[in-house]
Amino acid sequence: MTRRPPRRSNSDDTHEYETRAQRWLDKHFYSEDPWVARLKLWHAWIALGTLALLIRLLIELS
Repeated sequence: MTRRPPRRSNSDDTHEYETRAQRWLDKHFYSEDPWVARLKLWHAWIALGTLALLIRLLIELS
Protein backbone atom coordinates (compact mmCIF):
# COMPACT_ATOMS: atom_id res chain seq x y z
CA MET A 1 0.00 0.00 0.00
CA THR A 2 1.38 3.40 -0.90
CA ARG A 3 1.46 6.30 1.47
CA ARG A 4 -0.55 9.43 0.77
CA PRO A 5 1.42 12.55 0.02
CA PRO A 6 1.07 15.31 2.61
CA ARG A 7 -1.77 17.76 2.09
CA ARG A 8 -0.93 21.04 0.46
CA SER A 9 -2.72 24.28 1.09
CA ASN A 10 -4.89 25.72 -1.65
CA SER A 11 -3.61 29.24 -1.24
CA ASP A 12 -3.29 29.61 -5.00
CA ASP A 13 -6.05 28.79 -7.47
CA THR A 14 -4.81 25.29 -8.27
CA HIS A 15 -7.07 22.41 -7.34
CA GLU A 16 -5.49 19.61 -5.36
CA TYR A 17 -7.39 16.38 -5.74
CA GLU A 18 -7.42 13.81 -2.96
CA THR A 19 -8.27 10.79 -5.08
CA ARG A 20 -8.54 9.58 -8.63
CA ALA A 21 -12.27 9.13 -8.04
CA GLN A 22 -12.67 12.84 -7.24
CA ARG A 23 -10.91 13.77 -10.50
CA TRP A 24 -13.22 11.42 -12.42
CA LEU A 25 -16.34 12.84 -10.75
CA ASP A 26 -15.25 16.40 -11.47
CA LYS A 27 -14.49 15.55 -15.10
CA HIS A 28 -17.84 13.89 -15.77
CA PHE A 29 -20.25 15.64 -13.42
CA TYR A 30 -18.90 19.13 -12.71
CA SER A 31 -20.96 22.04 -13.96
CA GLU A 32 -21.14 25.73 -13.13
CA ASP A 33 -24.89 25.32 -12.70
CA PRO A 34 -25.62 23.13 -9.65
CA TRP A 35 -28.91 21.92 -11.17
CA VAL A 36 -27.11 20.54 -14.21
CA ALA A 37 -24.70 18.68 -11.94
CA ARG A 38 -27.62 17.24 -9.95
CA LEU A 39 -29.35 16.15 -13.15
CA LYS A 40 -26.21 14.39 -14.34
CA LEU A 41 -25.90 12.58 -11.00
CA TRP A 42 -29.56 11.51 -11.16
CA HIS A 43 -28.98 10.10 -14.64
CA ALA A 44 -25.98 8.15 -13.35
CA TRP A 45 -28.00 6.71 -10.43
CA ILE A 46 -30.86 5.74 -12.74
CA ALA A 47 -28.42 4.04 -15.12
CA LEU A 48 -26.78 2.12 -12.26
CA GLY A 49 -30.17 1.06 -10.90
CA THR A 50 -31.29 -0.12 -14.32
CA LEU A 51 -28.07 -2.07 -14.78
CA ALA A 52 -28.50 -3.70 -11.35
CA LEU A 53 -32.07 -4.70 -12.19
CA LEU A 54 -31.01 -6.20 -15.51
CA ILE A 55 -28.24 -8.21 -13.87
CA ARG A 56 -30.65 -9.45 -11.21
CA LEU A 57 -33.16 -10.44 -13.90
CA LEU A 58 -30.50 -12.33 -15.86
CA ILE A 59 -29.42 -14.19 -12.74
CA GLU A 60 -32.99 -15.18 -11.89
CA LEU A 61 -33.73 -16.35 -15.44
CA SER A 62 -30.64 -18.53 -15.70
